[in-house]
Amino acid sequence: MSGVTLAFESKAPHTTPWLSVEFPVGEEPVSLLTDLSNIGWYEREYPRTPPLDGWQEVCLQGPRGSGLFKAWTEEEARQHMPAVRRFLRREGFDRIPWNRLELAELI
Repeated sequence: MSGVTLAFESKAPHTTPWLSVEFPVGEEPVSLLTDLSNIGWYEREYPRTPPLDGWQEVCLQGPRGSGLFKAWTEEEARQHMPAVRRFLRREGFDRIPWNRLELAELI
């Protein structure tokens, strides 16, 4: 999918990532976002950030877990991550980075 970049991102303790989808303004990958919502990855409940330099970012949260603050347990992570990575590989996204954000990067 031309012009779309993906990255998993997480905060410590890095058990439950979200999926950052970036695309040029006006070229929203509607079918990809719809397909991801069909497998349990949904857009977060708060408004999108404003576009920056012609790019829009959408953050998708995966299926809710049973851990603290609805985080995934280790077993849930072993279940959800391979499934979404297989789906994204079929969509043409082979190597998606996982950015493990530290406190200094968040403030």
